[in-house]
Amino acid sequence: MEDLHYLFDHFLRILLQWRLAISLFLSIALALLLSSLFAWFTAGYCITLVIGAAAFGIIWHSRGSVGIALTDTVPETPISNPVAFMGFVVIGLFWGAVAAALLNSSILAALSLVGAVALFAAWFRWVLKRTVSFRFSSSAALFLLLGYGFFLLLKFPNA
Repeated sequence: MEDLHYLFDHFLRILLQWRLAISLFLSIALALLLSSLFAWFTAGYCITLVIGAAAFGIIWHSRGSVGIALTDTVPETPISNPVAFMGFVVIGLFWGAVAAALLNSSILAALSLVGAVALFAAWFRWVLKRTVSFRFSSSAALFLLLGYGFFLLLKFPNA
């Protein structure tokens, strides 16, 4: 019973961090506002907005808890190539499916994944002042598209 109380206590501490709470509160309020103003802003858009804000809140809190601003550069931590490959494939599978559902087009979903890589590369280059190699960016885009391809295989198994 003590272990359960310990886990519950830590779970609440993780969820109730003020940066995450602000991100979630503002994104839920924005999603409700946008869905009431625009008929095309449906539940899928609202959920995607809140998930994105939660990810931002987690990143914001993790950087803030060690005293690093969002725009400050941090030393890069090495990651193994198989882990990076699998991570990009899973992200491509998930976000490709979300983009395909929201955009109602397989080609636009694929282009949005490639555009996301270009957006992150621009963020790294001009905001974080880090060099971004073309090899890494093109590999990331390819692996995201590979994950999205797995989604398409699941969606159209007989094609």
